[in-house]
Amino acid sequence: MIPHALTSDGRLPPPAPPVVRSEIAAIRVVSCWLDREPQHKGALFPLLCAAERARATRFHFERDRRRFVITRGSLRRLLGAELDVDPQSVVLEHGAYGKPHLGGAFAHSGLHFNVSHSSNLAVIGLSRGSEIGVDVEALQHLKDADDLAQQCFSPREREDYASAPPDEKILAFFNCWTRKEALVKALGRGLSYPLHNFDVSLLPGEPAQLRRLGDKSGVDCGWQLQSFCPAAGFVAALAIKGSHNPAKVRFESPNRIPDRAGVCE
Repeated sequence: MIPHALTSDGRLPPPAPPVVRSEIAAIRVVSCWLDREPQHKGALFPLLCAAERARATRFHFERDRRRFVITRGSLRRLLGAELDVDPQSVVLEHGAYGKPHLGGAFAHSGLHFNVSHSSNLAVIGLSRGSEIGVDVEALQHLKDADDLAQQCFSPREREDYASAPPDEKILAFFNCWTRKEALVKALGRGLSYPLHNFDVSLLPGEPAQLRRLGDKSGVDCGWQLQSFCPAAGFVAALAIKGSHNPAKVRFESPNRIPDRAGVCE
């Protein structure tokens, strides 16, 4: 995540099509606005486990506390609805590189998830039977975008980025950033994975593609990418393990998080 102020500059990609290619049956992508009324945070706080509640109290600023509670509470409510259990009973653990996953009695449920947030928006991805990674960023001017591209993009990506027209540089940068981060999150390695070890498409108007992963071509690597616009002023990407059978991706409106009975707010 790149923590900078949100701006409305930059063109948005077209809405994602409802189908991507994957091995799994279905994927849900839910967007959540984080700057909500105090009572919304209050309704989600009881869903947190003891460690999460303690963490929430350690935030110095109320805005950060509210955003954490709404993100984690919304995640727990979604997972609880998928597993048909009390959200507070969902066991969350972390892998060696920090990727969260279901633990305890839910470790073998086949349900995978990933979360990302930027500014006042969080995006939660859920899938059955396939690893998943998601990243969202607010479109904004970055003074150090060119330097970050030199440090983090592969040679092919740097070449594509340099070829982008000036008025498309912002979107090209965040197309690349979100797609790369979504993939390394799906791989479970986070930014410990060498970012030069794979190539993604990034130019506005091009479909999201994984072109190379290590010494394998994109079509042979067993992963796929999808870009989408969760809200005006944001760009996001989804990485999914699998590349053969089609799977539907359901994009859900911000803060329509169903409870255990399936009732949305």
